[in-house]
Amino acid sequence: MSSQPQVASLELASATAVNHITNEMIQDATKEDTVYAELVKFLDDALKEQTVICAHNATFDMKFISETLMRLGYDGKIHYVDTLSLSRNLFKGLHNYKQDTVATHFELVNFQSHRAVSDAEICGRIL
Repeated sequence: MSSQPQVASLELASATAVNHITNEMIQDATKEDTVYAELVKFLDDALKEQTVICAHNATFDMKFISETLMRLGYDGKIHYVDTLSLSRNLFKGLHNYKQDTVATHFELVNFQSHRAVSDAEICGRIL
């Protein structure tokens, strides 16, 4: 008997605890290949190494994005700036370097934490 379903269930529960996104919220979501085709159009110059992407904990996110792009047949090379790494190097002494903590350091408020548009806006303001 495999413990694989139990491990997947624990990973899902951990992810949901962080981002508050449940299976029910994404059950009717657009399929990966369609979303990534749209992402490629959106990233355009970034995939041609002409634009730099900014994200908090970008190293983590870009690994998944790049691997999926390559798996789907796209060039997965993206240049990025990571506000998590920058914050750790430039602002010593914060109790942690989560995006909300760094935002609070700059007196910024993210009213919809862990939601793409709001997180992106705050990340840009942090940068």
